[in-house]
Amino acid sequence: MLFRKSLMTAMALMVASAGSQAFAAFQDPATASWGGWDRNTGATIYVHWDDFAYDPDPAPALTDGTPDVNSYGVAIAGVTANNPTTLVTSTENLYTPAGPANFTVSVIADVLLDESANGVTVALQLATLGTQLDASSVFLTDGVNSPIIPDSAESSFSAGFTEWLFLWNLDADVSTYFFNFSSMTNNLSLAAVSVDIGPSPVPVPAAVWLFGSALLGLGAMRKKG
Repeated sequence: MLFRKSLMTAMALMVASAGSQAFAAFQDPATASWGGWDRNTGATIYVHWDDFAYDPDPAPALTDGTPDVNSYGVAIAGVTANNPTTLVTSTENLYTPAGPANFTVSVIADVLLDESANGVTVALQLATLGTQLDASSVFLTDGVNSPIIPDSAESSFSAGFTEWLFLWNLDADVSTYFFNFSSMTNNLSLAAVSVDIGPSPVPVPAAVWLFGSALLGLGAMRKKG
């Protein structure tokens, strides 16, 4: 039994660390339907971790306060593992062997965002391995007001990762964003995290869509004639 338990633990660690070196194919706001802005330009926010490292301050929670891929528009950013069993694997994932994983992503802006007439779009993207993320656990708060659940959530599977996209549309910009999420059970491995924040896109009015459809129909009739 001891050998079997050790073997299962070793296999779980292998799953947790596999594939973490691949860059997660997260959506880019420049081309995504929810975006409409370029990263690293103007009054926008973009932070991204693809590898995690242990930062002993603040202790005792395991925190990575240095986004290794990108950090723009922020004064402070961090990913904190709230489960004390979470560890950094050899391939720099955050793996939780015992009990549900729980993480907090903190983003404190150093810019005032360009708000559109439709407010601010906040996008949280995650890449995980192993146990499924509990999508119903995800929320956003500014540390003062009540937590807000995402307006939409979607997941896809790519190159061994489960990739998650959570979106919020806020009426106004805030300077502090705290994201919290958990796994269903133990053995979740967090491979990558990104946060994009920018002005919400202006929707095309229904009348414009109808006008465009009419033009397309007219064109098709002329082609047939």
